[in-house]
Amino acid sequence: MFYDQTGLPWVKPSPNMPDLESALLYPGTCLFEGRMSRWVGGRGTAFQILGAPWLDPDSVIPALG
Repeated sequence: MFYDQTGLPWVKPSPNMPDLESALLYPGTCLFEGRMSRWVGGRGTAFQILGAPWLDPDSVIPALG
């Protein structure tokens, strides 16, 4: 069961985690952070944006799917 299925209101555990989607993406974002030291992570973007000047999204996105 996901949290939104409980009917309980969402209480932000952190200012950087405003919603359930952010909470679901957080573990995967941390995996990127641990493997790639030169990337720009989701800090301040609710863990929903990843990027780096050297990152080619056209080759990364298919590999994630």
